[in-house]
Amino acid sequence: MNEGGDIRANRAIKAPFDAEKRIRESIRKFASQGKIIEDLVASRKGRELGGSAIEVYLAIDPRPPLGYEPYLKLLKELDS
Repeated sequence: MNEGGDIRANRAIKAPFDAEKRIRESIRKFASQGKIIEDLVASRKGRELGGSAIEVYLAIDPRPPLGYEPYLKLLKELDS
């Protein structure tokens, strides 16, 4: 399905284009950011899919299990 390996996201949402229009209108309200906002709105055009728009996400574990042994060993060495 992802033969080219060009798909990194593992989550996607498809929403009615009306929702995308409302997002763009909201983003534009940050008028003080001018150029940044217009670039952001322009980049969102690549999300259009017929009468819908997509958002893609990469789900990650923000706090993966951590092995403390190397840290404990280092601190013991520093303390001695």
